[in-house]
Amino acid sequence: ILKTSPVIAALESTLTTLEYKPFAEAVRFAVTHALEILETHRDFIRFLHLQAMLSGKEAEVVYTEVIDRMKQNVAQGIEFYKTTGEVKAGADSTQWSTMMVSLVISYFLNNQMFGSNGKLGPEYLDYMINNLVSAIATGIAPRIPGME
Repeated sequence: ILKTSPVIAALESTLTTLEYKPFAEAVRFAVTHALEILETHRDFIRFLHLQAMLSGKEAEVVYTEVIDRMKQNVAQGIEFYKTTGEVKAGADSTQWSTMMVSLVISYFLNNQMFGSNGKLGPEYLDYMINNLVSAIATGIAPRIPGME
């Protein structure tokens, strides 16, 4: 179910259009759009999350494969932004993509599980995105590879 889900396709298609945006804008768009997709399909995502927690190893493996695929896609995006000079050359794209995907998952699940009293607000999300971007961004204006 998860591997062929339109939710996963929507999340992945979001990432393929980002290389035409400056890095900070791309990160903000990717995170907020991913959260919108998850919110739109919240019942399905909750079901999948519960299945992964309650079912056997098979469900856990599928869930992990999808998350790993998302992390790989984000890591490729970070590598792209290294070529534009917007991301520090030494930034570990694997670690940073894990942080970004974890931010989306934890923010979404926290807001789903703890209701209106425990919801993390948009200020928190902005704070996390700004910290993520500022930690690996170079501050250099974007350039298109091959178009310098």
